[in-house]
Parts: sequence; C-alpha cells; structure tokens
Amino acid sequence: EPTGFGAASDNVYYVPLAGFGGGKEAEICAIDVDHGVVVGHSKAHVPADHKADEAGTPGNLIFFDGAIISQNNNAVTAYPQMKVKVAEMNDRLNANPNDLEGLFDRGEMNLEQGDKSLENAVQDFRAVLHTAPAGELRNKAREKLYYTLTQYFQHHFNQAEKYQADYAALCSTDLPATATEADRAEARRRRTKYLCLMAEGKEDQRKLTEAFDLYLQVNAEAQPDVLLPEVDEPMVKAAPDVLVQGRIAAMVAGASEEERKPLEARIAARWKDIQTRNDPAELRQFVAMFGSLFTVGQEARLRLAEQLLNDDRDEALI
Repeated sequence: EPTGFGAASDNVYYVPLAGFGGGKEAEICAIDVDHGVVVGHSKAHVPADHKADEAGTPGNLIFFDGAIISQNNNAVTAYPQMKVKVAEMNDRLNANPNDLEGLFDRGEMNLEQGDKSLENAVQDFRAVLHTAPAGELRNKAREKLYYTLTQYFQHHFNQAEKYQADYAALCSTDLPATATEADRAEARRRRTKYLCLMAEGKEDQRKLTEAFDLYLQVNAEAQPDVLLPEVDEPMVKAAPDVLVQGRIAAMVAGASEEERKPLEARIAARWKDIQTRNDPAELRQFVAMFGSLFTVGQEARLRLAEQLLNDDRDEALI
C-alpha cells in the first residue's frame, strides 16, 4: 500500500510503498505513466544509524539535487535518483570497464530498473564474482546475484535457463562445518525455492516428466514441518506434500493424452517398487500423493483400505 505522496519526473511517477509478508520489502516503485507499467523498484534501505521501524518505510517524496527525498513520521532519507546514479556509474565504467565497485553498483541499478534489465544485472554481478577476491564485495555480489536470478527464473524462465548452473551453486546445501544453524536453514530454504522454480519452469515448457521428477525432489528434500510458499503466491503456504500433491494433480489434469502417458508410467513404476517392500508408511505416502491419479492410484487406495481393515481385525482379536 502507498505510504505517502509520490513525486513525478519526466514521464515516471515514483510512489512509496509499504512492505508486507512473503519476503517483500518496503520500496519506492517507479511507474511509466504513459504506458501504465512498472519500470523500476528501489528498495528502502535502512541507514546504519537508524532502527528498521524509523526509516525502513518511505514517506512523502520530493526531488532535490539529483536525489529523491523521503519523509516519514520518524526520519528524512535520501535515495539516489536512478537515472542520475546510472550516469555516474557509466562514467566510472567508461574510465575503467573492470572497476569492480562500478560493476556492482551498475548491477544494483540494473536490478532496481526491473524486469527489462535483469539480464544486465546478472552479467554485472557474475563479472564481479569472476574477478573479486574473497571479502565483503564478493559476498554482496553473491547475495545480489541470488536475488536477481530468483527474479529472473520466476518471471522469465526461458531466458534465465542458461544460468541454471550458477543458480544451483548459489542454492547449494553443501556448507562448511563452521556454518551456523541459521546458515543451514537459509540454504535449505534456497534449495527448496530453486527446485520449485525449476519444476514450474519445466511445467510451463510442457516438459512434464522433468517437472514431475523435480516436484518429487521438493517433497523428498523439504522439511515436512516447514510450510512452503507458492512460487506465484508467496502469501499462500502449504506443507510440502500438500503443495506437491496439488501441483502434480493440476499438471496431470491439464495434460494431453500423450503427455499423460509418461506420467502414468512413472507413477506405475513407483507403485511397483513400493509393492515389493510392503512398507505401510510408504503405502500411506503413495496414496496421499497419487491416490486420485490413474488406475494405480485407485489400486493403492484399495490396498491401503484392506490393510487398515486387517489391522482393525488384528486389534479386535487381541
């Protein structure tokens, strides 16, 4: 929701917005008023000497001396005007195309310009990572590249797909022994997000068997007691098995007859494998996941019902 009066420059209107759940931060949003589209986002960074609740949300905006000035109830904060900062970055990089700080700053500006500049932001952050020594700049570039690729894969999967190896590396759960539990939790979250994005991307490409396998990976790797947000609806969360069950059921329902055949074969193969082990827990999980799909799902439901009846009889005899 808007948190104050906006300000206009040329054909762009800048409006302050509040953050909300699902990972969204407060920001200044740039809107092209001629075409009615968002052309940029500038996150509301909190100054080091302020508390988050003091300056984290932008207020009324005005332009002054190449900057956007924000005034809320607690603080006055200056944000560089995007086109001014872009010009400054270009001047630095014209003087030295390999200037790492310049590349990083330009990457940030490209990221804040929105969808149309995500490719350029990825290139800038990758360039920093390929040459920057270990240290604060490299860590910041890794974080920015992760965020940028997440946006890119979520909104432009086909264009972003060439960076899948880079994204997978940033979402790895292979951490050093010194990693904290918070680091490990964040790594698991990123890995799950990566698998969900890959699965949905493959589904959109109609590569349904690949999407199917990736959804099963989500269910296998995600922590069962941690709710997962829907990729397109971050405010909607579900248990991993419920989310995966819903995605697979929707995918099967929307598949053509030819697309359904390999999916049915995969589910049938899993059912055959489960039958050889006669594990009640596996049977329950299979029915929960695939009990409403195809003939093998119905067969599994009948088998589970028979097992439950037998268990009841055994208890009665005891």
